[in-house]
Amino acid sequence: MARDYELGLIIKPDVGDDQARAIVDRVTQTVASNSGQVVRVNAWGRRRLAYPIEHHRDGLYFYFDLIMAPETVGELERTLHVNESVMRHLVKLPRQTARPTHRRPAAPARSRGRGTSGGTSRTGGRGRRSRRGSGGGTPRCGA
Repeated sequence: MARDYELGLIIKPDVGDDQARAIVDRVTQTVASNSGQVVRVNAWGRRRLAYPIEHHRDGLYFYFDLIMAPETVGELERTLHVNESVMRHLVKLPRQTARPTHRRPAAPARSRGRGTSGGTSRTGGRGRRSRRGSGGGTPRCGA
């Protein structure tokens, strides 16, 4: 049974265009050899990383939309993990297929006031303030 997947790939910035194209072709070849299909390749180009990875501040970003069998994910991840030019990769299910098809009914809203509990809660009906000390930022006179 084939499923939809998304693949995010970050390649080292010092890799040339030919080698980056070879990595993309290798991903396409791996998916196709396992009876999968590459729907779309979205090349974002060079982008700044959120944090340095292997002393690199930039990376070449590629996003793939794939249709493949779940067994192919392991083979694809092994292929990407072996390649030293790939800094990071992530294979995930797209959002619309990851959600369950049925929903449980929502629980009724609970009242947050003291009127329904009658002051018999664990805190003695005083809310959270009683656990924090004096309960306010200004001291009271005569208390």
